[in-house]
Amino acid sequence: IDHSLILNSNPAAYLETKSCALTFISDQPGIQVYSGAGLSAPFKPNSGLALEPQYFPNAINTPQFDMPLTTPEAPYSQKLRVEFSRI
Repeated sequence: IDHSLILNSNPAAYLETKSCALTFISDQPGIQVYSGAGLSAPFKPNSGLALEPQYFPNAINTPQFDMPLTTPEAPYSQKLRVEFSRI
């Protein structure tokens, strides 16, 4: 898996198992989900999961996406809150 997902107007990603939940809350419009298929030694392919809040790939060339440009006057920053809970 290596996909960019839209977080809609409530920018959160939520994962749940039988016993716990993980919530990512970000000020970014999307989240990149990567399963580690390309990992190499000492790791095995697909032995991890990365959830990366970010702007959309190719946003600079897609007018309907938020613009990820930064300048010295407006440096890049992002907020991310990760919540763990038991169910």
